[in-house]
Amino acid sequence: MIYIRAIWYTKQKKSEGIVMFYAALYNQTEYTFLKSTLRLSSLFEQAIVNRWTAIGIADQNMSGAFKFYQAAMQNNIKPIIGLQVFLGAYPQESPLLLFAKNKEGYQRLLKISTLQETKSDLLSFQYLKEHQNGLIAVVPVCEHEGPDAFFKGQLQTFIEVSKQLQQTFSDVYFGVSFQTDIVKQEIKPFLDQAKQLGIPALFLHKQAYVKKEDKTAYQTLRAIESPGKNKEILPYEQHQYVLPQGEVEKYATKFPELFDNLLKLVDSVDVTLSYQGYQMPRFPLKKGL
Repeated sequence: MIYIRAIWYTKQKKSEGIVMFYAALYNQTEYTFLKSTLRLSSLFEQAIVNRWTAIGIADQNMSGAFKFYQAAMQNNIKPIIGLQVFLGAYPQESPLLLFAKNKEGYQRLLKISTLQETKSDLLSFQYLKEHQNGLIAVVPVCEHEGPDAFFKGQLQTFIEVSKQLQQTFSDVYFGVSFQTDIVKQEIKPFLDQAKQLGIPALFLHKQAYVKKEDKTAYQTLRAIESPGKNKEILPYEQHQYVLPQGEVEKYATKFPELFDNLLKLVDSVDVTLSYQGYQMPRFPLKKGL
């Protein structure tokens, strides 16, 4: 009997004893300008059709976070609010995902997002270490320089980067997707090394468009953002569509521990926000004015 615990849709196979749930945490939406064709409305259409019970967002800013939260609550879906930040020797290649565990974490994400937009040079591992309360860090293995070093055979670099992440965050995961050939080929050695380091791994499929055929529109956006550069998108970008149920089942059967850890993260999140109207600053005037 197999019992796979994760969150997204519900599917029961009584004859096989399988109960499966999955949460799509890594969604980048229209608010990550020129890097996604995925609208919030389309994302929640997928959520309703597939009966998702939890869903995440990880844009490069927090502009759509509250709108995402409201839409999730209206559809009775648990919202997992995140932010993509950039750190490391090559920031453009080293994204890190930060998810709010509670309201304090959400407020910290707002501050970090503002810092990244206005004073990115001040965003450092030391800063995040001092402001990590209420946050969960997830390292996307297809994009971050640490896992990339492992897949290139640079084990010591991978270990050093991993230890830096552990020293920075008390709650950190490796986010594993199967969107590149090298990850598919080397996933078992990677998971063994992650286990030795004491960093749990969870399933993390990046989504930036709805269907496979939407890749062309996505590629066009990327070309607009970087005119004159090579218009070919990176290997993992070829597969950033909403993952079909059948593919999720395949990975969940092979790597149940990734889905167990996914559920652990989702269960640890409890963010409650309220809307009390627009809060405008007050400027008292002197009498007679």
